[in-house]
Amino acid sequence: MAKEKKKPPPPRGSPAWMATYSDLMTLVLTFFVLLFAFSTLDVNKWQALVSAFNQNAAFLPTAPWPPDEIPAAPAIDDGVAPPDDIYSPSTIWMDFYQDLLNQLAGQDISSLPGPSAGPGQSTGPGAPGGSDVQMTQDDYRILIRIQGSMLFDSGRHNLKPAAGEVLAEIMELIIPQIEMIEYISVQGNADTDPVMNSGYRDNFQASYYRADEVRLAMLRGHPEIFEGWIKVEANGENYPVYDEDDPPPNSRLETPEYKEWLKRQNSTSERKARNRRVDIVLVRDLSYKPNAPQ
Repeated sequence: MAKEKKKPPPPRGSPAWMATYSDLMTLVLTFFVLLFAFSTLDVNKWQALVSAFNQNAAFLPTAPWPPDEIPAAPAIDDGVAPPDDIYSPSTIWMDFYQDLLNQLAGQDISSLPGPSAGPGQSTGPGAPGGSDVQMTQDDYRILIRIQGSMLFDSGRHNLKPAAGEVLAEIMELIIPQIEMIEYISVQGNADTDPVMNSGYRDNFQASYYRADEVRLAMLRGHPEIFEGWIKVEANGENYPVYDEDDPPPNSRLETPEYKEWLKRQNSTSERKARNRRVDIVLVRDLSYKPNAPQ
């Protein structure tokens, strides 16, 4: 009986067709890279994308504050509150804001029209001009605005002793309601005057150091609080407080129109003073559901 011939071993390496396939994939990748290189940026779409992200972090609408109609409570309240809505999260949030307003009244706190989603905030009609601390709120956020002159000496980021006392008082009011606050954003803001002989690279860096100093003061004496719960944002001179009759241009790009608008918002010493500030934004945790008393 004849022996079965052994099959020859397969050739080493990849089959020949892999070389053609690899070349094809390389050409396809090169084709898409060329398409991307030849493409142009659609400025309108880019602005829409940037606005969508910023609206989530900035403070709400461009319309005058307060709105003519109070928005309905979010769906998170459904099924939680009793018929009289005494213990709903929205009601407790409003009560919390009112307590802050009442307790901090000694620091010259008064009502402030809500900021806008554009590159700045509107003072609106009847806004106080000389208050060191101002407040506003909506269904989801509470803003505590502190003028820079109350917190820091000119060209410095070290807190004044009185400022530390105010921040400690604010934290004592926040701690009992800590479960209903998702996080706190401390936002530093500046005017357009260039920093000179102060050790800062620019106004952006100066506003960061000042906001971080406020964050550290708020955490001082509260080791139980996770440090990341209080976040720091530096806005530099890009978010001035503006008058309602002079809203910011639609573009967030460094256009001549935007630069001229920014210059107008810092045209006087009073306007510059209101732009040098720190905003403390308390962001409501929408998953919070209070327990009604038995």
